[in-house]
Amino acid sequence: MRRKLAAALAIAVTSIGLTTLAAAPASAAPAIGCNTADYSVPDIYAEAGGQIKILGWHNASYVGQYGGIGSVYRIWHYTYTSNNGGGTHYTGGAAVRCNSANEQLGFTDLTKETLTASDHPKCGVISYTVGSNSYTYIGSRYNDGDKFRYWGQFIDGGTFFFKGTSSVRCD
Repeated sequence: MRRKLAAALAIAVTSIGLTTLAAAPASAAPAIGCNTADYSVPDIYAEAGGQIKILGWHNASYVGQYGGIGSVYRIWHYTYTSNNGGGTHYTGGAAVRCNSANEQLGFTDLTKETLTASDHPKCGVISYTVGSNSYTYIGSRYNDGDKFRYWGQFIDGGTFFFKGTSSVRCD
């Protein structure tokens, strides 16, 4: 009896293992952050009684892209527009790292809340180099009287290097 139970259990475990291996997905679907078209998502509120109310819109504005190592960074500027007035307000920025199939490999929050002086090079629109480090201008957005600048950066540390993105909020 024990041998039959052990054999049945071994067959069941092997079958489950083979089924699990065979059921692995072929690939992930393209991510919305890896596209280049602006998009908006409604801010929905469900009232008592089942009524659905749209309070406003979360907006994503495509700024541009910067080539990474084996990938590309898609740069996004996020705002919120309330249906109750009050205009459109800045809610953040991000760099979405994507592969050639437009699948998301990573996400970097580029939100900057500190103001930078307008005479700083990153508040301009001209790419520049400081020593062996280079900064590539990607694009700008304006909200609430502030300028938001997005940059690609290549930092050369001699024995290592870093390629990524950054942003700055200018007064």
